[in-house]
Amino acid sequence: GDGTGSCSVVNINARKLAEKLNNDNMMKYRQLTEGSPTSILIVQNGYIRFANPSFVTFVGHSAAEITGKNLGAFIEPSDLEAFNEFAAKWVQKFPTKHAKEFHFQTKTGEIRVGSLFTNQVIHMGSPATLINIVDITEKQRLEDQIHKDNERRRGVIVTVAHELRTPLQPILGYLNLLISDAEGFGISEDTKKILDRCLASVDRER
Repeated sequence: GDGTGSCSVVNINARKLAEKLNNDNMMKYRQLTEGSPTSILIVQNGYIRFANPSFVTFVGHSAAEITGKNLGAFIEPSDLEAFNEFAAKWVQKFPTKHAKEFHFQTKTGEIRVGSLFTNQVIHMGSPATLINIVDITEKQRLEDQIHKDNERRRGVIVTVAHELRTPLQPILGYLNLLISDAEGFGISEDTKKILDRCLASVDRER
């Protein structure tokens, strides 16, 4: 009759358990990574699914601006091709053997350097990549400064060596000339021995 109704009951227990498990996993990620000084990301199908506070600080974007974006969007353009080659290896089921260094562009335009380590994980029931990014910006700046200082030091040494050698050349020339024709210049044997010692000293100084 008109007062009859129909009702369907669908068992969603498995789905609820899966959602709870996923939520628990996210809570574990957050608990493990919240205070980490290292940037930690979960990337799935090329897109960032999770980013810890350290990465937020590293790139200067808010968590909302990061989540769902391609990690390549934060890479400095000159490193993008190398980064894409590196990212293509994430589909492998093994961690990358060596860390790779890339330049990141922050929200303010500052360039920071990060060393990336990757591992394969399961996120929301699907394969994903766990990425650790170690900020080596200051280390890179120090290395660049040391390199510049070494180049400058080498330049000073070359200049000083040249300036010291320049006045020695005529001394060497005249001593060689006198010794090679001692008789012609009226130089005695004793005087020639003294000049030989002078020549050896000047040559060693050169």
